[in-house]
Amino acid sequence: MHAHTLGAAGALEGIVSVLALQHGFIPPTINYQESDPECDLDYVTAGSRKANLRNVLSNSFAFGGNNTTVIFGKYPKEARYMNKGQQADSAKRVVVTGIGMVTPLGIGKEEFGRRLFSGETAIAEIKSFDTSLFPSHFGAEVTNFNPRDFISVKNMRRMDKISLMTAASSRLALEDAGVQITQENRDRVGITLGTAFGATDVTVQFAGTLLTEGPASVNPILVPNIVMNAPRAILPSSWDFAASNTTVTHFAVSAETAIAYATAEIRRGTADFILTGGVDILSKFYYESLTRFHALSPQNGGTEVCRPFDKDRNGAIAGEGCGIICLESMESAIARGRKPIAKLKARAWDHHPQHRPAGRKIQTV
Repeated sequence: MHAHTLGAAGALEGIVSVLALQHGFIPPTINYQESDPECDLDYVTAGSRKANLRNVLSNSFAFGGNNTTVIFGKYPKEARYMNKGQQADSAKRVVVTGIGMVTPLGIGKEEFGRRLFSGETAIAEIKSFDTSLFPSHFGAEVTNFNPRDFISVKNMRRMDKISLMTAASSRLALEDAGVQITQENRDRVGITLGTAFGATDVTVQFAGTLLTEGPASVNPILVPNIVMNAPRAILPSSWDFAASNTTVTHFAVSAETAIAYATAEIRRGTADFILTGGVDILSKFYYESLTRFHALSPQNGGTEVCRPFDKDRNGAIAGEGCGIICLESMESAIARGRKPIAKLKARAWDHHPQHRPAGRKIQTV
């Protein structure tokens, strides 16, 4: 579909979970042909499958035993009014009211959802940099993305690719949620963003100039963009909001960890609205790093292809993208007449590289 997007993977998977709940469809399993006896699951092989879904578990794992799970629940159509007991509980319940995304499968949830559930793929030979010296040549790149559709020229001047995708996805999420940032609510809007590698393209450019030509030759505009929290930091200054403002760097579980953390912040009352999700880009440095770690297909011979659940899987395909959801309390959504898309039901973390201690429980939300 859109390949492995590392720090953005959990966000896009979370959005797929929410869309599956909203539309009642399970997306097809990519390139599945023959099952692995040690991974006996109910695969979706003939296009999307219609299903009456009530809960969807979204899970991400990464090197070192890092594992994060978020459970999304369907928001019932008939849930318009609440009794007193439900009203008291609504301030603690966290819901999704907006979705925004810039992905290889499309810009925005409508195009992304249409292509996802029809079984389309965005994986192709990489065009943005030369892969002739690598054993792998395929990836999923964001195309047909025009930042000017979402961001002013003034703000674009100090943004790199990863910040542009984050800003566009955030704007789409806010619009989908019906949230306008004003002087009255600016202190109650925040962002919690996950990323695995950050702006690797800018970092390599900065380091190359620094090491070959010296500090005097470094473009000072690059300096703020080489830190991991650059995309998250640029948005508040551009849109003038000032609540919870956090970056999570936890490799492939970054986005889901960010979502789980943002959920806790909404429950604590730190903010009324939090934009949360993840972003990572496909750069030559990042791609070469994955090939040197033997993480990409093809491994052990065979065809270069993404088929993670197939018996003959032989590595991942790298991708890029950004996914953002807008979270708020159920109480807030109902008060402003906004029907939630889904609700956050539970979250859990695990960081044990060898085994998980007995007795660990999922934390409900």
